[in-house]
Amino acid sequence: MMDMRFEFCPAVDPVRPSPASSPFDITIAGEINLDLILYGLPEALPLEREVLSTDFRATLGSSSAILAHNLAVLGAKVGFITRAGDDVFGKQALERLRAVGVDTRKTTFDPERTTGVTVLLHHDGGRRILTWPGTMSEMTLRDLDEEYLTASRHFHVSSLFLQGSLAPDLPALFRRLKQAGLTLSLDTNDDPEDRWDGVLNELLDLVDILLPNEAEACRIARVATLDEALTVLAPRVPCVAVKRGRQGCIVQAAGRRIEVPGVSAAAVDTIGAGDSFNAGFLFAWVQGLAPEICGRAGNITGALSTLQPGGTEAFRDNALVAAFLREHRFPGASQGRVSESPARGSTASRTADPFVALVTARAEVDLPLGRFQPVSTLVTPAHTIEKPRFPAIDYHNHLDAAEPADVLRVMDACGIEQIVNITMKTGDEALAILDKFRDADARRFATIAWMDWSGLERPDFVLKTCAWLERAVERGAKGIKFWKDLGLRIRDGSNRLLRIDDERLAPIFEQAATLCIPVMFHTADPDAFFLPIDERNERYEELAAHPDWSFYPSEYSKAQLLDQRDRVIARHPATTFIAAHVAESSENLDRVARLLEASPNLFVDISARASELGRQPYRAREFFLRYSDRIVFGTDLLPAEPMYRLYFRFLETDDEYFEYPSHASRQGRWNIYGLKLPDDVLRRVYRENALRLLNL
Repeated sequence: MMDMRFEFCPAVDPVRPSPASSPFDITIAGEINLDLILYGLPEALPLEREVLSTDFRATLGSSSAILAHNLAVLGAKVGFITRAGDDVFGKQALERLRAVGVDTRKTTFDPERTTGVTVLLHHDGGRRILTWPGTMSEMTLRDLDEEYLTASRHFHVSSLFLQGSLAPDLPALFRRLKQAGLTLSLDTNDDPEDRWDGVLNELLDLVDILLPNEAEACRIARVATLDEALTVLAPRVPCVAVKRGRQGCIVQAAGRRIEVPGVSAAAVDTIGAGDSFNAGFLFAWVQGLAPEICGRAGNITGALSTLQPGGTEAFRDNALVAAFLREHRFPGASQGRVSESPARGSTASRTADPFVALVTARAEVDLPLGRFQPVSTLVTPAHTIEKPRFPAIDYHNHLDAAEPADVLRVMDACGIEQIVNITMKTGDEALAILDKFRDADARRFATIAWMDWSGLERPDFVLKTCAWLERAVERGAKGIKFWKDLGLRIRDGSNRLLRIDDERLAPIFEQAATLCIPVMFHTADPDAFFLPIDERNERYEELAAHPDWSFYPSEYSKAQLLDQRDRVIARHPATTFIAAHVAESSENLDRVARLLEASPNLFVDISARASELGRQPYRAREFFLRYSDRIVFGTDLLPAEPMYRLYFRFLETDDEYFEYPSHASRQGRWNIYGLKLPDDVLRRVYRENALRLLNL
């Protein structure tokens, strides 16, 4: 037996923020100060001599305040709690925040200590950073209004090591905020004492997002390289976004580690670029975008900040912000306060012809997309199909958590003869599921086993898998399913993605043929899941609700993954295969047709794809008529009477423009049309093809 060494990339799945129903998108508790920046200084600064700089700027400083300012410019609703001195510096810094809409009403003022200040001395080879902490280190838990903080979707802390009085209480505060439903992020910034201790270790197990640069990531993890640091942090922090300057960032989340390229910019000053990256990342995060898309947003805003001195000056130029975000296709759904007025005398500023105005008008509305729920005014025939024309077998469902008696009631009400449960359990738990449904009613339930990747590092992995599969078939298993993690997430001993067509897996497919059971492939996902989650993605809302479903960008493209699967089908002609979800090509039925023509050992199921098939009813009906002996009915949705009846309506009627069966977040903003399939096709699709696969 050939040596097989595989390994998983350990991960904790990111938690996503709750829906936008809070007064704030993000609340921040942190420091505030001004940055006094001197440019053009010599590397060596002599004592007792007056040295002249070539330029000077006074800007809003501090990691927390820069983040709050730039988030608000992007359009986020930001609540900011800080402690400032009752002095000119403090008042000027707070006024900068209020000017862009940051809520600062919970600020406390220290009557004795002054607002902090940072002096930055720029040299050709770098910069020196001198900070007077002032009130930065004086804010305590007593200064925080927790009811105010929880009126948000997300909470952030920066500059952990500068907030000495608050830090000891942060772990308990983080736990309470998580219990209130907030997601949490942390940017430690540098530790001036280079100790990287205190509450940091405890906070790592509480935050959802960690936002270090490369050096900070290594110091936090106490290792020498970034790769080692990310490996250490993976099981503890759901999402780590490492800032790498011009190189962009590396985002690690949900078992994936993705390099997101940087954005080109003619940098003037990199002060505050990391905090500006945080603004873009978190702005995208609270909109539910995928972590790597958040990384792209952070790269854009980080690069933007370098176009002017200081961390916020570029964000104070509305025209610059609007142009830069548009040029680089900033993935946020809104650009908030940013706008450009039409030039005097331009077409937009002149009174337009009434008809031109009529046909060119565009809506500008503030209605959140999630609250837009239009009701069709079409009046068309509508048919409710209580039961299918012929007894149906639902060949693709997941019932592990269901009670058989509850499922049987739905089946009886809807004319479902049998359901094939694809268990997502493995090992002894899978066998227990087999027994559970066989004992409930062996005539009404069948089970397909789930591919178990545990023990991949062992040389005898394939032998043991084949032996277990034989045992499962003896207990009643009717097939085995390979899920989409093959080709997308599972890695071999060299940390390379395990290809679907890796020849080391061939004995498993041959064993399936020997046991006379089919192999089901769920390879890749809809096309939209491999595209950016932005305004062009037709499944934006679905991916916003489930950002972990996105595979953009992926190491193998969707086309490459499907090609790998197709090679396996071709190499094993004696094995019967089922390609789930219309072979994951329901958007391109010509591709599925070519695959079926080339693969006489292949079936496809229609589970969870009525939405795609039903919006192309002419092509879909032609496809069903041509390949009726190779298509299997399945739903991949929890058994329910309304769901089944939508499927029956889709297959049996010529009703127009009606809702498709789907999960709660829907698959796209469209409706479907019925196929009105003839009886001989319905009979095969509903039942006869499944009976062949079940060897009945």
